[in-house]
Order: sequence, then C-alpha cells, then structure tokens
Amino acid sequence: QEAGDAKRWHVVRLAASLLEKLVDSIAPSISTLLVSGKQVTLGVFGRREHVISEPLGPFRIKDILYETVRPHSVYETVMQQEMVIFLASIVSAYPRAFEGMLRFRVGWILEAMRNVLVERNCPDEI
Repeated sequence: QEAGDAKRWHVVRLAASLLEKLVDSIAPSISTLLVSGKQVTLGVFGRREHVISEPLGPFRIKDILYETVRPHSVYETVMQQEMVIFLASIVSAYPRAFEGMLRFRVGWILEAMRNVLVERNCPDEI
C-alpha cells in the first residue's frame, strides 16, 4: 500500500511478481486483442516467446507469464500484464490504430520503450 501511495512502481511490480499476482482483466484484454484479428506474444525480448492465438483462461495466462517472462525479468512479468491491458484499451477505442499489424509482441514493445527512455537519458524510468 505504502509503495503504491508513494508511486514507487518498481517496488509494487516486484511485490506483485514475487506474489505471482495476475490482473483480473488479463484474459478479457487478451481476448479483445485476438478478436481484433491479432495474435499476442508474451516473453522477454531476445528470449523465447509464447504465441497466443486463441482465448485462454487466466490460470493458463499466469502460467505462461511466470514460466516465460519471470525467469528473465521479475519486473517485466507485471509490466507485460499492464501493457496487454493498455493495448486492449487502445484497440477498443481506436480499432483501426493497428491496422495491418498481425501480432502484438509485448516483450518487444517494452524493449522499444526502454530504448527510448535510455536515448532520452531517463534511467530512473526504466
């Protein structure tokens, strides 16, 4: 609670990952992306990815995240959940925003964001 109130998101993400938390809306968010005609991959950039091309239950999604992502990045396990929910909200609000894109590679999107932050010299945001 204290970390969230102080906006220490790295601490919140670390705790959530260590407790193997899963956002309630992750399965519906992935379904939203799939209904838009896209596949979703979960996994760390440069490592093994898991392609999701059909709706999955929350427990299966949790297994994928914690088996595929967490061994490489404790924080990213939670960040990928946040990103999936954000992407689903964009797709819902602007269905044509990702026209022509076949797959949301969540780990790659987060890597691109990290690279931008490094380029802008914002190491505290990574």
